[in-house]
Amino acid sequence: EEDIFGIPKMLNIFNAALILLFLLFTIIECGRDFYKILGVPKNANQNQIKKAYRKLAKELHPDRNQGDESSNEKFQDLGAAYEVLSDPKLRKIYDRSGEEGLNRQQQGGGGHDPFSSFFGDFFGGNDQEETVNKGADVNVDLWVTLDEVYNGAIINVRRVKSVYKETSGYRQCNCRYEMKTQNMGGGRFQ
Repeated sequence: EEDIFGIPKMLNIFNAALILLFLLFTIIECGRDFYKILGVPKNANQNQIKKAYRKLAKELHPDRNQGDESSNEKFQDLGAAYEVLSDPKLRKIYDRSGEEGLNRQQQGGGGHDPFSSFFGDFFGGNDQEETVNKGADVNVDLWVTLDEVYNGAIINVRRVKSVYKETSGYRQCNCRYEMKTQNMGGGRFQ
């Protein structure tokens, strides 16, 4: 039996089932939306993420909701979301590849997207030049109160850092030694 386009109805049902199966698979593979879990926009800064986490952690803490398995599960999801979004490296991987990219990163796959090197420049997603070499760790002694340790606080630290910059022009050497090139014969120079 055929429909008005001359396509067998059985084929249309098969195609619809295939599309439904694909959509279901896509939804399952997408993973959790960490921004939605924390209730913050995708362009949220670290302070917004931290505030949202603290607020929701107080509400969903297992000690407050004893016996409620759904809030315990939400609390674990909240912890995972905060762990990823509070770390700039993990957040970048999550934004690019979702939770699947994080899983590949943790399994030692590096979270490498095979298409990013090919399509990265075309779609503006090539972040190769963003790589910054980081220096040594800096240890700083901070004086904080017990209240700040327990409840948390944002403390701004200012430090002086020496930066070496290239200068334009030439440097003149006022040394007493002179450089001479002497032919030693046989194509050798000193």
